[in-house]
Amino acid sequence: VLDNSLPELDLPHFLANRAASHPDETLTPAIILTQPDSGPPFENLQGCPRVVVLNKPLKQSYLFEAIVTCLETADATPACTSPPPRENDKKQFTTLKGKQVLVVEDDPVNQMVTSQLLTRAGILVDIAGNGHEALAALQKKTYDAVLMDVIMPKMDGLTATKAIRQSLRLDLPIIALTANAIKGDREKCLAAGMDAYLTKPVEIQSMYQILEKFTAVRP
Repeated sequence: VLDNSLPELDLPHFLANRAASHPDETLTPAIILTQPDSGPPFENLQGCPRVVVLNKPLKQSYLFEAIVTCLETADATPACTSPPPRENDKKQFTTLKGKQVLVVEDDPVNQMVTSQLLTRAGILVDIAGNGHEALAALQKKTYDAVLMDVIMPKMDGLTATKAIRQSLRLDLPIIALTANAIKGDREKCLAAGMDAYLTKPVEIQSMYQILEKFTAVRP
């Protein structure tokens, strides 16, 4: 996320170097924040891959939608002042509406983004910041699925999953979320009792499909 008003930021130079040094498919998406009266940046950005432009003052919902767009698509919408609504997800995954999902994640930004993505599909979301909080939440409420971060303070996702399987519920779908794509991680997650494995940044369609698969058999 880049603020175009920063005096030390040479945006055209930054974007030119970014495009020259990486193939389009490996570019990290960029969200540009700009003032409406700062000149016509859109013409210069039309050829820039994976760039979203947002005008300030910024609505929080626009920023969330821009982040979703960057995570969801291979090419973020260029020069877009407000990302378009995405109705396809809602139509395609209507079976997820009303499902109760517990997101176990210690990072506040990941909490917000994941919650926003799930809510768009009509899912009801609760947040737990670590394994201890997850166990407490599961003792108070029945969930259709859990999205479990693997690396967390106090109690990690593997330990929490083992505790859930031993003392709470054997049938609860638990999907691992991890930033690591190291060989053997998937096997460790499955051995701990998790049902599926997703790497961050999460591919949104994959997350919806996995949740649909594991919650479809539940009433």
